[in-house]
Amino acid sequence: MKSFEQTIKDRVRWMSAGIALIVMIFVSNEAIHFPSSTLPPMEAASFAVGFRYGIAIGIQILLIRQVVKYQRALRNPEILQDLEILEKDERRQYIQMKMGGPMYSVAMFVVAAGALVASYVSWEGFMALLLAVVALALIKGSLKLYYRKELGA
Repeated sequence: MKSFEQTIKDRVRWMSAGIALIVMIFVSNEAIHFPSSTLPPMEAASFAVGFRYGIAIGIQILLIRQVVKYQRALRNPEILQDLEILEKDERRQYIQMKMGGPMYSVAMFVVAAGALVASYVSWEGFMALLLAVVALALIKGSLKLYYRKELGA
């Protein structure tokens, strides 16, 4: 079985690859200039473009934050041990299981990816999927608050 330190190193590698991939996708997107065929003029198109860049920048910030956190933990054994204890906390795992585990995150990711694709094709589809992501986030947040209060975590 891999040590926790090796697991963290693997995560750093995958997150760094994700950061590079997002940068490459958006650089190539700017170079190609995909047409937004059925989007209404200006306001909607600029909203969709802003959404795409906002998602990319948000993901980049979260990934960079996690990479820095993991790099700091790899340099300091005390932080690494605290991180391992936090990750293996049974109460947190139980709350995650009760609220649907990572499935809400997976569902939000898939629907958000669909919204990104739809932003190139259809304004109505883009907005519907964007509202679905917001609804999933609200449900996940509500469940998390409920189970934390209910289980005293």
